[in-house]
Amino acid sequence: PWDEERSIQVVVLQSPFKERFPGALCKTSTCPFHEKVGDHAHGPDVWACEFLDELGEEIRKRGFDGANAVSPIRFSTVSGHDIGKSALTAWLIKFILDTRPMSVGTVTAMTAEQLKNKTWAELGKWHKMSLTSHWFDYTSGRGAMALSSNRADKYGNSLREQWKCTAQTCREENSEAFAGQHAVNSTSFYIFDEASGVPNKIFEVRDGGTTDGEPMVFDFGNPTRNSGRFFEQCQGRLRHRYIVRSIDSRDVAITNKELHQEWIDDYGIEDDYVKVRVLGQFPSAGSVQFIPTDLVEGAMKRELKADRDAALVIGVDVAGFGDDESVVYPRIGYDARSFPAERFRSLDSLQLTGRVVAMVRRFRNLGLETAMIFIDTTGGLGRGPYDNLWFLGYPVMAVEFGSGASDKKTYRFKSD
Repeated sequence: PWDEERSIQVVVLQSPFKERFPGALCKTSTCPFHEKVGDHAHGPDVWACEFLDELGEEIRKRGFDGANAVSPIRFSTVSGHDIGKSALTAWLIKFILDTRPMSVGTVTAMTAEQLKNKTWAELGKWHKMSLTSHWFDYTSGRGAMALSSNRADKYGNSLREQWKCTAQTCREENSEAFAGQHAVNSTSFYIFDEASGVPNKIFEVRDGGTTDGEPMVFDFGNPTRNSGRFFEQCQGRLRHRYIVRSIDSRDVAITNKELHQEWIDDYGIEDDYVKVRVLGQFPSAGSVQFIPTDLVEGAMKRELKADRDAALVIGVDVAGFGDDESVVYPRIGYDARSFPAERFRSLDSLQLTGRVVAMVRRFRNLGLETAMIFIDTTGGLGRGPYDNLWFLGYPVMAVEFGSGASDKKTYRFKSD
């Protein structure tokens, strides 16, 4: 429908993708992109074309034969606002269902309204225009959003439940709705829109549906949080498992470039407001994070300069019995790397006091005197070691991180 359907003629198909479709030409005289009919073609934006090309490569690489399970295809796409994610989501659903009989999929988004009015509505638009619209029944009622096969098997049994894609809200208490999805001889697929807001529990349940057949997962979202599963997939410990794409809204044809520049002028290119909404980058600081992530990462990478005159201090975090650990951590000036923390389980007050004294003596043998020992006494757990060390004459200070702040007009807790 690209040649004649005005409602979807919003992007001019660029090279080298245009050359793949020599017969594709815009035939709409009201199209604003040309001076005369037939001088260009419409299609997906460059970022979407590249995405689909890479998906094709991954499919060919695995060579699924309909019987032997292959490793999951995993895409995680982080972007600025309004790049056309809903349209690509619709194309993916149609592609998989149309080309893989008995495939089963689940789509989710942060809210039911977004799921119904954006993600699922976009699917309905593209399904209606597709050559295979008569193969499936599209429903969009609340709680009944599905694209289901209206075909039957050779015995006349309906394939509605075996060949379909459904939409589910991503509330954590709804996680069981994502369980049990399998397509041993076909493709089980999941698409998470606005994946930053999807609870980790939903991701964990989803993993169980990628164990057989030709599984595929596609996650899209704005980088609103620098924690959680979506962040880990794009930038953290799971990064190596996913094909990660970061899309700058300024590079997308349909976005408002003037508005983006206004935001950059007002906030600055390094501000989290711009990073999330325009650049497609995760924020430096989370909503409840005191020290921005980029400062923490920078501190971890910087080489320390030796300071022979820096004071030695020891921090002590006291745990109760069980799995929790008591930690004794030395620091010399800004250097908290050269001497590792010591961790202990199931120590009583006297035993932990002995471990702290032993550390003080080891440093004394190295010619370093301890300037201060800080003990967290919140809740009373650290009071025993504090009293013991004070009685023995060691420099010790109690710090109640969970207590009220001294400056109550400015802070709520001392830890603030």
